[in-house]
Amino acid sequence: MICIDLQPVSIVNDQGFREFIHCLQPAYNIPNRKVIRDSLIPKAYMEQSSVIKPKLKDCVSLGITLDHWTSVAQDAYMAVTAHFLSDNFTISDYCLNVAHMPESHTAVNISEALLSCLDVWIPDYNERTLKIYVVTDNASNVQAAMRQLPSFKFVPLNCFAHTLQLAVNDAVKKFFGLEKVIAKAKVITKHFHASAKDTHSLAEKQKSLGVPVHRLKSECPTRWNSLYYLLERLVEQRESVTAVLATNDKINDLKKSEWKIAASYVSALKPFEDATNMMSASRYATSSMIIPVLHVLNEQMKDVEMNDFGKQIHANINARWPEYEMKLEFAIPTYLDPRFKNYGFNDDTARDRTAKEIVQLMLDNAKNPQVIETPSACESDIKKQSASATESSETATTSKKTVWEIFKKMVDKKKQTASEHSTDNLREKMEHELQLFCSEELLEPEKSPFDWWKTKKTRYSNLAKLAQVFLSIPATSVPSERMFSKSGLISNRRSCLEPFFAEQLTFLGHNLRQ
Repeated sequence: MICIDLQPVSIVNDQGFREFIHCLQPAYNIPNRKVIRDSLIPKAYMEQSSVIKPKLKDCVSLGITLDHWTSVAQDAYMAVTAHFLSDNFTISDYCLNVAHMPESHTAVNISEALLSCLDVWIPDYNERTLKIYVVTDNASNVQAAMRQLPSFKFVPLNCFAHTLQLAVNDAVKKFFGLEKVIAKAKVITKHFHASAKDTHSLAEKQKSLGVPVHRLKSECPTRWNSLYYLLERLVEQRESVTAVLATNDKINDLKKSEWKIAASYVSALKPFEDATNMMSASRYATSSMIIPVLHVLNEQMKDVEMNDFGKQIHANINARWPEYEMKLEFAIPTYLDPRFKNYGFNDDTARDRTAKEIVQLMLDNAKNPQVIETPSACESDIKKQSASATESSETATTSKKTVWEIFKKMVDKKKQTASEHSTDNLREKMEHELQLFCSEELLEPEKSPFDWWKTKKTRYSNLAKLAQVFLSIPATSVPSERMFSKSGLISNRRSCLEPFFAEQLTFLGHNLRQ
């Protein structure tokens, strides 16, 4: 209960809790804080670890999210979450680590911390053909850390939600009138949060006007959605806010033109709020939605009331994601998602290129990766020279060898021709499988592509192997951010937790829910 609900361990000393447990079962002896802290929680941590490790050992691809956070006690942590699909297309979403990171968050320290985490959970990851996709925010130190990871093993990806936030913020900064409205709106909201009198007056006015009795919302600088919610709530409560501020000569209400700008801003950014929420999930396919969602956002920005603002966001999106249809980490998941397939593309060149890449990946998977390679040309020359030096006096033997060498070359040539025919036939088979997949009706948007692949994996066995790899990649780093926002570690009753215990509690709080 303490782990799943992230309750403070001190709850076992609370009088009300003890009386409640006694009422349920008077004979039950509640374990004390020391037993919970030193025995029960570490035991649960080890048990949960033993459940997760075998699953990581069997995964064919791994998506990882990474984020940093500092507690009210000024303890710094780094969270790492893992995402992968089983052979039966069941998504796994685990917290691997919430590690105390007191050292400076330099690129070297971040990359080393991530590699140390993987060494613990997947000791043989370097020996396996496992590809690891790492999703992070756009912070410069984190981006530098990703560049230090081995490129043959790691594929760094930027968080879709954070990049979208930057695109919107950059557009806001270019419109002075909009920035001025936002600044005034923040002052109004802050006033109502600080004034008990006006907060009460606002609630009374809401009741008299028959509008929802809602509190005004504040902004969190690291989440652009919070600014949207601040303005959305303010616009919703325009009449009641204006009525209360009419009796206050210290806080200026928005002018009529400014209310119009605020309402237009809310209307323009509603699609972005929807997109961020949809793309921040961790239990269904999101990376496959990046291309279609960007198409929709670009299209909607053409019709917004604030035309110049819409044009600026459109430009920012394409600057942040240049030629996004050509990025295979986005394109392949889109093509393999039965909700989109080849219809997810506006660019025919990008669509055809993605199809060719998928066929090639299917061919590569179909071939045995453990085939013993023949010696290189250089090695063959060395062996020939050595044989010539030691057998120069044996003319008859050399003649025989020459005959067999020629014959061997003839055999090798026939084998090569047969192999080329075999590869051509296999390629045709793969292309046919992809064509059959594309010919099926698109899956309804509200249905799960994981469930679809679960029923179709036998029919499209080669494509299914790719879907298992690419559809598990998360589009955002939100899963690791949630380790902190939902952990409850920021409450006053938990602010003095020692780092190692905070790590175990957060780890268990997420994974036991799975």
